[in-house]
Amino acid sequence: MDPREPWRRPGDLLLRSAAVEVVVAPARGCEIVAIRSRASGRDVLWKSPWGGRPSEWMPPGADATEAWVGRMAGGWQPLLPNIGDACTHRGLRYPFHGEAALAPWRVLGHERERLDCALELLGLPLSVRRTMTTTGRVLRVEESVRNTGTGAVELAWGQHVGLGGDLLGGPVRIAAACRRVVLDDRHDTAGEPLLAGTDGAWPLAPLADGACDLSQPPDGASRLAYLVELSAGEVSVARLDGTLGAALRWDLDAYPYAVLWQELGGAAGWPLFGRGRVVGIEPVSSWPAHGIAKIAATTATQRVLAAGAEAEAWVELELLEAG
Repeated sequence: MDPREPWRRPGDLLLRSAAVEVVVAPARGCEIVAIRSRASGRDVLWKSPWGGRPSEWMPPGADATEAWVGRMAGGWQPLLPNIGDACTHRGLRYPFHGEAALAPWRVLGHERERLDCALELLGLPLSVRRTMTTTGRVLRVEESVRNTGTGAVELAWGQHVGLGGDLLGGPVRIAAACRRVVLDDRHDTAGEPLLAGTDGAWPLAPLADGACDLSQPPDGASRLAYLVELSAGEVSVARLDGTLGAALRWDLDAYPYAVLWQELGGAAGWPLFGRGRVVGIEPVSSWPAHGIAKIAATTATQRVLAAGAEAEAWVELELLEAG
């Protein structure tokens, strides 16, 4: 193992274009662990302090959240068929953030600029394909989900994209094609006077005595919010010094919402203990991020996939670099 890359594991695969290099871990939920410039080596994805562990390293009796978090090396994970808390919905168990990011995926094909993977879920009759391609400075991820059962399936679907690394080496600004943002009603905002569960016109979130600009997260922030009125699937995060950025674009029909997670050292408890530096931009089919049971009971934004039906989605990340 390269000591400069403690998150790399045997079996991780590389994709390369002329401009970017991408590291993917099919054995760990098809997680995209790194997206970096080939010219400078700068990476725009965050890395978890524990580096991602195989499932057999989990402590005995680990719950669903511990299992998911423990396996995560950072970066970008698929969320399916659940977003957020483990729960039971219509008599079925939905693991924390879904089974897709826990299971080992089958590699169907691997070339220099393309990787095709597949997964058959155990908890629900869903067959998933995930294709990743690099072109220039862009990584494109395409997914398809097919219901192989004989009845309709309810699901929540999304992409857990955690930006960080060199991108958060300085202050950043977030730009979004968004009209309204809703603060999560349960997240601890690390002492900030944000009004949980309230909404505002992007990028402003209500305070007890004013408003907070969510487009420029400060050191010490710990926030969770939802971009719920998007005019386009477009969000970018760029350093204020103009040296590095990442632009995320996605299929708004498949993912009409986005989770905005800002963690810049504000969460002092498990599992980050103040070590988190990540801005999550997470295109999703459904919100809030507290499990499909709460989604169904509050916003009713869960997706219903009929027997034999198939859904498709795409997300692109473009690495922006000066010089």
